[in-house]
Amino acid sequence: MQSMRSMRTFPNMRIFPRNSLKYILYFVTLSIAINFIMNKQIMALLSLFIIAGLVYYINKNEMMALLISIIVTNLLLALQYLDIQYKEPLLKTTKTGQHISQAPELYV
Repeated sequence: MQSMRSMRTFPNMRIFPRNSLKYILYFVTLSIAINFIMNKQIMALLSLFIIAGLVYYINKNEMMALLISIIVTNLLLALQYLDIQYKEPLLKTTKTGQHISQAPELYV
């Protein structure tokens, strides 16, 4: 019969191996970064990498840094802290009714 101590311990089984989880986080971070580039959300892209760098500097754990940066960046986007609202360019109306822009184009 088994002893009581061996019955209480669980085998060291992992759902995902550590390397697989790291590569999944790399893939998710890369896909989010490509999404930010395609949607021209440069502030979100910068915050993703800056937060990841700061967390890695403090914690020295790549997986934790990527996971925290993804969560925080998406929370900031959901709360609309990273959305940049561009103002419409200033318009000058001529006597003929045509609008002439006086400001540079800021549309991205």
